[in-house]
Amino acid sequence: MARGATIGAALLAGWLACMGPASAVAGRWELITGMRLKEEYNDNVYLLEQPLPGETITTMSADISAVRRDERTFFQMSGSLSAVGYSRSTGADSWDQEYRMSGSHSVTERLQLGGAAALIRDSRPDRDVESGGLVTSGLIRWQEQLSLNASYRNTPRTSSDLSYQLANQYYQGRETSDSLSHSVAVSVLHHLGWWLPNDTVSVEGNYGTTDYWTSTVASGQALAGYGFAIDELWRLSFGVGLDYSTTRFQEWRPAGLRTVPEFPFPVLVYALGDASSSELGWIARMLLDYHGEKVTASLQWGRDTYSSGEYGGLLSRDRILFRGERRLSEKATFSLLGEYIRFRSMDEDLVFAALDERTWRLGPGLRYRLGRDVDLAAEYAFTDRRNQVTGGESRQNKVSVTLSYDKDLLQ
Repeated sequence: MARGATIGAALLAGWLACMGPASAVAGRWELITGMRLKEEYNDNVYLLEQPLPGETITTMSADISAVRRDERTFFQMSGSLSAVGYSRSTGADSWDQEYRMSGSHSVTERLQLGGAAALIRDSRPDRDVESGGLVTSGLIRWQEQLSLNASYRNTPRTSSDLSYQLANQYYQGRETSDSLSHSVAVSVLHHLGWWLPNDTVSVEGNYGTTDYWTSTVASGQALAGYGFAIDELWRLSFGVGLDYSTTRFQEWRPAGLRTVPEFPFPVLVYALGDASSSELGWIARMLLDYHGEKVTASLQWGRDTYSSGEYGGLLSRDRILFRGERRLSEKATFSLLGEYIRFRSMDEDLVFAALDERTWRLGPGLRYRLGRDVDLAAEYAFTDRRNQVTGGESRQNKVSVTLSYDKDLLQ
């Protein structure tokens, strides 16, 4: 796999360091250090249909973040190291790492440039359930990510965005799950004006390619959207579009009758040949937001495609996600998460196994500020995973308590 993200991160750091030398002196710096201790009980770490005995998982984390900001420039660089220990599966103990860098700079009043880079090492088998909804293996995974973007305000009511993303994933001990993807996206957002001051229309398009162990997927999407404020607290936005993907791979094909020394008669011989398949589908999304004095909530629904190296290709994803928070007092906040995701293989011949999987998640939480720099959080998460192909079902209950300390050393 190419180390494009690592090289890109170095270029990004140099570019950001050279931006606005005068503002670097006048900019405000923050140096934030953090420590976290998390104690968790998980009754089905691997989300197996026949679960193993429950585990107590202890995670100790230390992180540091440097931030500089002024009127035109923002820059942040952070690093995190986590020691993860299991009470039973001691062979799964690991040192997870995460390094990130991001920044933006207003070149003119209309043009803003930005970028981000990340290097991540993780190993938890349920690491992608929260972010994507899939259960993966417990292998060590390295991720390299790079993104570059440019935003331009064409007129007082119209703005355009152009972005590029690179994502490189490789698994220690299993090259068949590795993947490398590139994508380019462009969007235009227009405010309708004085007669509908809170309404917007948008057009988005993107194109990307992903290289897997046995195939290469190229896909393009186009989506048109509309958004408006229902009142001062509620806002609704939605969009609909098309997705077209092409997959190139190799398959065994009959190459004709051949005479071989081992047989007295001609035999049918097979040879690898190039093949491809294509898929045309629809994508959509909807977002309902609420922002009150004590309550914030969002409800999302969407249909899109999801790239998975461990499942060997492109998957169709339907997702409903609810997030809400209520401030109980100046120190206490209650949160609630609910999610439903369905994954389906777009072409059963191209992934390692046919997939039709549904996952439910429900998770309440409570966060309490013990002091200026210290927080205590308690969370519960329930996950139900059903395989529609095999009829299997697995469930997971997870309870955790986290003590966090964050301090700005320059204050």
